[in-house]
Amino acid sequence: MGAMPIGMGIMLPGRPTGQMSRSPSTNALPGIMSNGARDTSRRSGRGSRRDGAPSHPPSSSANNPNLNRGMSMQQMFQVEAVQPLQPSANSWAATRATVLEENSPELVNRKVKALLNKLTLDKFESISDQVIAWANKSEKEHDGRILRQVIALIFEKATDEAHWSEMYAKLCRKLMEKLSPGVKDESPVDVTGNKVHGGQLFRKYLLNRCQEDYERGWSKRDELAAAAAGKAADDAVKQAANEKSRAEA
Repeated sequence: MGAMPIGMGIMLPGRPTGQMSRSPSTNALPGIMSNGARDTSRRSGRGSRRDGAPSHPPSSSANNPNLNRGMSMQQMFQVEAVQPLQPSANSWAATRATVLEENSPELVNRKVKALLNKLTLDKFESISDQVIAWANKSEKEHDGRILRQVIALIFEKATDEAHWSEMYAKLCRKLMEKLSPGVKDESPVDVTGNKVHGGQLFRKYLLNRCQEDYERGWSKRDELAAAAAGKAADDAVKQAANEKSRAEA
C-alpha cells in the first residue's frame, strides 16, 4: 500500500488533531500594529522638543532668500564703508616697454650686441653682413656716430673674448673692405686734405679706439704704481713708529 499525501485526513503520530490557525503575534515591530498597519502615534511629536518648543528655529533671512528681496548688500550684511587704499610713494607699478627711436644709441647697442653674441665661424658670413648693415647706417650722419659705436662694441667683445681674436680680426677686415663709401666724417681729413670716408674712415676710427685703450691702460698702470708706492711709504712710517715705541718701552 502506497503512502498517502498529508492533509487527506490521515493522522500523523505526535501531531495535534484539528484545523491549524495562526494566532496574532504579540512581538510585532515597533510602530507596526498587529494587523500590519503603521502606528503613526509615535510620529506626532516629531519636530518638537520635550519642553514643547519647536526643534528648528524660524527661518531667517539668510535661509529664506525671499526675505532679502529689495534689500541692498549693505543692508543685508551691514557692511561698513572702507576707505580706499592710498598709493604710497614707492608703490610697485608695472613698467611699460619703452619704444626706442630708430638708430638711437640704445637701439644700436642692443642690436649689435645681440649680433656679436651670435657670431661664430659657422655663421660668420650672415652675421657679419648684418653688422656691416648697421655700420652703413652712418651714411645719413656727418660724424660717423653709429660706425664708432659699432667699432667700440667689436673692440670690447674682442678684448673680453681673446680666444676668438682671430674671428674678430676677420670681422674688422671685412668691415674695412665692405663698408659703404657713403659713410663719412666731416672733421678728419687725410694728408692731402680730403674727407675721410668708407674703409679709410673705419681704419682711422679703429686705430683711434686702440690708442685710447692703450693710453688708458698706461694711465691706469701709473695710477696703480703711484698708489702702491704711497701705500709702501705709509707702511714704512707705521713700522718705524712701532719700532720706536717698542724701543722706548
